[in-house]
Amino acid sequence: MIPDNDVNSDLAVLNERCIKNGISSPVKFSWSGRPTIDNRIHIDLYEVFRKELVKGTIFKNKYRTLKLEDVSQAILGKGKYDLGAISGADAHLLTVEQQKEYVLQDAELVMDLSKVNNGQIMSLMQAIPELTGLNLEQVCHSNLSTWWTRVFDDMNSIPPASGGYDKEGKNQSSAYQGGLVIEPKRGLYRNLKVVDVVSLYASVAILHNISFETVTCVCCMNIEDAKVSADIIDKGYWICKRKEGAFPRKLRQFKEERVRQKQLGNEIKQLGLKILINGGYGLFGNPAFKYADIRVAELITASGRNTLRQMTDIASNMGFTIVAGDTDSLFLDGGINNDKAIEHFIAECEEKIGIDVAHSQTFAKVAIVKKKHYFGVTTSGEIKVTRMEGKKNDRPVWINKMFDQFLEDFKADKDPMVNLKAAINDLEIGKIDPELLRIRVTLAKNPEEYAINNPNKKIGMLLGAKAGDVIWYFKTDRKKGGVRTNLEEMDIRKYKEMLMATVKDALEILSEQHKGTQRNNH
Repeated sequence: MIPDNDVNSDLAVLNERCIKNGISSPVKFSWSGRPTIDNRIHIDLYEVFRKELVKGTIFKNKYRTLKLEDVSQAILGKGKYDLGAISGADAHLLTVEQQKEYVLQDAELVMDLSKVNNGQIMSLMQAIPELTGLNLEQVCHSNLSTWWTRVFDDMNSIPPASGGYDKEGKNQSSAYQGGLVIEPKRGLYRNLKVVDVVSLYASVAILHNISFETVTCVCCMNIEDAKVSADIIDKGYWICKRKEGAFPRKLRQFKEERVRQKQLGNEIKQLGLKILINGGYGLFGNPAFKYADIRVAELITASGRNTLRQMTDIASNMGFTIVAGDTDSLFLDGGINNDKAIEHFIAECEEKIGIDVAHSQTFAKVAIVKKKHYFGVTTSGEIKVTRMEGKKNDRPVWINKMFDQFLEDFKADKDPMVNLKAAINDLEIGKIDPELLRIRVTLAKNPEEYAINNPNKKIGMLLGAKAGDVIWYFKTDRKKGGVRTNLEEMDIRKYKEMLMATVKDALEILSEQHKGTQRNNH
């Protein structure tokens, strides 16, 4: 799993090795210098597993880096030869038999990754070509931008002249806003309902006919009904009333096809359609996209914000308390005859706004901490966590594990302080494996490119790391620079502070419950 970037691609390396060993190479190079093998499709799994739809949507960010060892351990529960202690650069130091084992194990890991979840990933990669017209190799080595470009090209669409960007690709309009986030009512709640708009941005694009050729069209310039209300966005925009845009037309077709695939039980094709439907709108805000149009992006998000405001009004008028809201969802507390009220709310949204709203889940109990930060247990017993510090990948594994234990205690109505105190005691007496205390970070850029002298810069330069590499360090006191790679210089006080800072807000909310300030609808 190394990048397919011509010089360092698997095939380029194979070609080089064949030449050095006097073996006839099966690798050919295209006019652009891309390595290929005649009559064979070359799929670089690095490119597949780096896609956000695979890394985030399917595997929920289980792997922290794209190194074969890390991905395999996270997904397969097994790793490279000698636990990854030998790198490809050092493989020549092994005996011939060991080298055979090394490369065979790598090959087996890559094959197993391609078959994981009953071949789900590669089946998805095969589904996208059927929906976009690209071939399998193109899909595996490209992204949503390429996929939607092909879709619009095949519709004989004409890219917008500027789309709100100047010749250098800079946004001529002010930076457009994202989704609406409603200030949450901090506290512990029970029987809290969550409702979501089904594919919000795709829905408003279809509902309002928002597309690169319909925004400020020539034919509807003087039609009053075509003007976009200043309450939604005050920029003097209007939207075509005479023809359906390419984007909403294709979205509608994709949504209809998704319904058909659901009836057929084709989960992979449904997932492929969901990715195309939900990911399309964001491309218009990217100047590198062939059909980029900042007006489309800002109109879609503005319509989304307006939709959530309308939903909030409907819910409030029905007696619900809006506990929190984010982009396409509302957290609703109270209401007379709660379950029937939710059904009524959904029907009202469809009738008055023209959107499809679903009751996605009910929390048996949930702690609302701050904007976009909460944790809770659903009525089905599932623990749900959003943006809490203890789940972040840049925390030591020990912190992650202790926060998981905190959540289990919360679920079981146990006092979390019992296990927190035991963990701190184990830390103080040296019972915690130092490996669990390492902080690992993937460098976004070369160490010397960081403006401030932060851990990424200091440790990165010390380790001779580069962009994309994973660095690690231990926390120490400020007199020693705050971070060190030497275990002996680790300061356990910093880890105690980090652990308690991770659960501070949550403990405060749980404490309020015992003081009689719990909010619920009973």
